[in-house]
Amino acid sequence: MTDLHMKWFSGVVIAVVVFAVIAAFILVGSPQNARNKKIDDIRTMHLSSLQYELAEYWRVHKTMPDSLEELPSGGRSMMLRDPQTNVEYGYTTLSDSSFELCAVFSAKSEVTPSLYGRVPYNPYGQFLENAEQWDHEVGRVCFIRTINPAYYTEHTNDGAMKPVPATL
Repeated sequence: MTDLHMKWFSGVVIAVVVFAVIAAFILVGSPQNARNKKIDDIRTMHLSSLQYELAEYWRVHKTMPDSLEELPSGGRSMMLRDPQTNVEYGYTTLSDSSFELCAVFSAKSEVTPSLYGRVPYNPYGQFLENAEQWDHEVGRVCFIRTINPAYYTEHTNDGAMKPVPATL
């Protein structure tokens, strides 16, 4: 091979490598974007866990707590704070049976029916409206949840409440 052919071949190889790297960033996204999505997934898991603890609190007390620290587990204190900034998640009581949870997200969520894929059919109805909808934009986003009292209407012999089928 001549010097000219070697330079031309080297140029083509470099161009292909640069194109592959650029294509990978376009298709997969940057490492920073992947980190942001992973941290947002942790935020969403925290909020989801907190909403279930709030629903259980409502089941026992028939009202919402004034703060997340009133939850029996203390909201599992690690879940009360953003994993990246260590700032507490927002919580506001809207009524005796509804509340708002807020977080600051780093990336826009991908649109899915729920965080964990399709929600299976529940013959008892949902105990929370929009319980698995966590779609969000970048920045501070709040999710409003309302307890479905029809889900908790009967008691067992030991006094515990049990779900009953919701009317359609």
